[in-house]
Amino acid sequence: MDQHVKNKKAFLKMLWLYLNAELFSSGYKPTGLSWSYPTSMPMDVRKSLEGIYREMLKKIQPINGNITEMANINDDENERTHVMSESKAVANYALAGGGVSVSTDSIMIGFDIGGMTSDMFILINDPGDARATLARQTSAKLAANRLSKAVSMSKDLQKCISHFSDSNSLGIKSLSNFKSDASMFLLNILFDIIENDPSLEKAFYDQCWNPDNDQLNRSETRGMLAIASYISGLLLFHAGQKVRSLIENKELKLKTYNIKYGHYGKGGKLFNWLPSGLNQLEAEKYYEDCFKLGASMPGESLEDVQFIKSFSDFSINNESKQEVALGLTTPLSRLVNGKNMQSEIIGEVGYKFNGKEMKWNDVITPDMIFEFGEKLEFPTDTELARFRLFMDRYLTVVQDWDIFKVGSINKDIDLFAERKLENYVKKDEDWIANSHQRFETDEDGFKHTASPFLYQGMCFLDEVLITKLYPNKEKK
Repeated sequence: MDQHVKNKKAFLKMLWLYLNAELFSSGYKPTGLSWSYPTSMPMDVRKSLEGIYREMLKKIQPINGNITEMANINDDENERTHVMSESKAVANYALAGGGVSVSTDSIMIGFDIGGMTSDMFILINDPGDARATLARQTSAKLAANRLSKAVSMSKDLQKCISHFSDSNSLGIKSLSNFKSDASMFLLNILFDIIENDPSLEKAFYDQCWNPDNDQLNRSETRGMLAIASYISGLLLFHAGQKVRSLIENKELKLKTYNIKYGHYGKGGKLFNWLPSGLNQLEAEKYYEDCFKLGASMPGESLEDVQFIKSFSDFSINNESKQEVALGLTTPLSRLVNGKNMQSEIIGEVGYKFNGKEMKWNDVITPDMIFEFGEKLEFPTDTELARFRLFMDRYLTVVQDWDIFKVGSINKDIDLFAERKLENYVKKDEDWIANSHQRFETDEDGFKHTASPFLYQGMCFLDEVLITKLYPNKEKK
């Protein structure tokens, strides 16, 4: 038998033994069997198995890059197959059935937004035979769960949703008797109902903007629009940064492009709140400006950004939530990976690593994120210029909504990073898990990376903006 297959069989056996050892040592006893296992395992046996398991992990790599070797329990020859990320699956869907094409004069940007994370991809023209090159893909914990967080903090929002459900005869008792500790589950029910009925969807946005009940705090109900507009604008701003970085490092020619963008997944509805709840033209201008501001070089104005010929929404709303599944089951549309597909940028000016100042479009690496706030110094004596650029545009949209006093938030834009940012990053579950892995395996364990700009945006949203929208509110 091929030695490679033998190693795999040994690996699977050791894994089985190790997992069983974990169960038995915790007191697990199988039920419905005629025999029983010991409730504990001798420490020397357990340590021996752990040692074998860790040695096998060093030799066997079931996943290597985007190739995975699938172990076959039936003794057939093991297969090697490509793994497709969510970003690539949605990109494949957009190319194959989503009505999107990428030419030498166009760039496609997609946002696949879920409940917990948002995945972004950038497609550019491929100089060879492929339909497109996946130039960049990234993931951020900036998604629709912030809406459920807001609802869990606001009795007025809960009453607004219950009234909407009753007045539109939705027939969902749990929505009529809203429980804050189930806000994410209940919002999913609500959005499932309204997503295929544009008039009902708009009616819900209108109800949040101007509730029928005059006793409800409009600042809190309108806060949903403020959060949705913040997230969608921040993602577009960062997409602009990433496209400009492609130009700056010569992966794209400096010329004019038709920028196409699409939002996918149930959370993609975040992009619908502003145009449906407020004003279509104002929303389109805001989205385009956020992208252009992100694409500007430091010191440039919106008018100075000359490489954008057009900016258009190419979303398809009738297959929301199915894009990943459709992308996975559709034949791959000759979509090739860019050589720097996984790279991420700083996104902010003023950062230093090992005392050396970095440019906003420099690549961020895992070891920098591990050293966040230490060897990777963030600006503390000057304002966060790129984030301030986004916030100035965002606040021009919300300042007339009568939600919060814009002046009260301006001082926080410059102060929050020094007070909160490092701790926010190091409380991230991914940062903690990778730090633990680094401790276990030394230098190679920390593989997590993320844009400091997006960390700034998430920290400000969670630690400042939401607390301003819902002051002195605790989760009921």
